Amino acid sequence: MLVSDLKTNSVLRFHAQTGHLVDTFVQPNSGGLDGPWGVAFGPNNQFFVASAHTAQVLAYDGSTGRYNSMFCNVPSPRGLTVHYEDLYVCSSQDATVYRFNGATGASRGIYARSPLLQHAWSIVFDRTTNRSLVASHHQHSIVEVEAPSLHADDSMFHSSQVTVWSRQQVPHVTGLDMTDNLVYALSPYGKAVMQFNRSTGFLRNRFEDSDALTTEVFDVKGYAGAVYVCGAAGIHKYIEWGPLSLLERTGLYESDQTIRCSYLYIHGENSMSQGR
Repeated sequence: MLVSDLKTNSVLRFHAQTGHLVDTFVQPNSGGLDGPWGVAFGPNNQFFVASAHTAQVLAYDGSTGRYNSMFCNVPSPRGLTVHYEDLYVCSSQDATVYRFNGATGASRGIYARSPLLQHAWSIVFDRTTNRSLVASHHQHSIVEVEAPSLHADDSMFHSSQVTVWSRQQVPHVTGLDMTDNLVYALSPYGKAVMQFNRSTGFLRNRFEDSDALTTEVFDVKGYAGAVYVCGAAGIHKYIEWGPLSLLERTGLYESDQTIRCSYLYIHGENSMSQGR
């Protein structure tokens, strides 16, 4: 498990099953990293990190975490993902999701731009439909973006159609992930994990945890029958109880006030949504 740490401007590595710290994968401020958010692995064994305060996505060696280069420029980047070898980057500044060639960093146009994407924060793809869901922080909604379209004349992708997907608001939503049947979302202020039906967008459950979610939380990820939440109080793990779709906290997982976790990435994610 790779974790962006806002306090040290680094990326830490934890054991996903035990919560034990493995090492610091990307060293503090490496390559000018300042305000790390989304992370993703791309082609050519590259590891991408959104550097919000420098308006860049930085590329590192996917094996060692050593800085390679500045990969692309995006205003105030937040969440990012690699889908079919293209890099998608949410901008929290200009209501846009940008698209780049994941190997070279060359622009492939704008994937989505809409008032519904004000402060776009995170993005996940459904690999079965090539549509995506985006957390729209200022619209308090999860929005759906149609599959990318292609200009026949110049091979550049133009903005896809955007619609509100969630049937209930998620105030100031930041974190978002899909599992086989569910979508999980949360916000730094909501003190709960919200669980939606993946097919309909209707809210199924709202899980409150006064111990884990009293301080700001930013991201949520589903992996191997568990749900992980990260924020100012570290990382917390919940068990997903199959047919009942309930979450049960497992107790202390990795709670460390010396880190301020903004984004999670789990190697070998079983989520069908991730083009990672």
